[in-house]
Amino acid sequence: MANGTDRFTISVMQDAVRTLCVLGGRMTHASYEQFRPVLDMADMADGGPVVLDLERLSFLDSSGLGMLLILSDTVRRRGRPLHLVNIPPRLQRLLVQTNTHRLLGQ
Repeated sequence: MANGTDRFTISVMQDAVRTLCVLGGRMTHASYEQFRPVLDMADMADGGPVVLDLERLSFLDSSGLGMLLILSDTVRRRGRPLHLVNIPPRLQRLLVQTNTHRLLGQ
């Protein structure tokens, strides 16, 4: 059972150089409605790279992986790079085991 610290959180900061998205908690199917505005922003915004800070992300399921892949496709379609930073070792292993790291450019 998830406790209050596992609730999915997202913070987006955009400036002239980049868009920084800090993700936290559990990213699951239930997170999609919260994550959708990030996809919309990535599709509309021009500019520098989109940086995803995953340091506070405690859990990522297949739906969460799918959302990251959709974001990657959306950002790259706009000609912008996507960078994942501060990836916890457990999540890095998941990305490698699922070969998602290659699709995300890691």
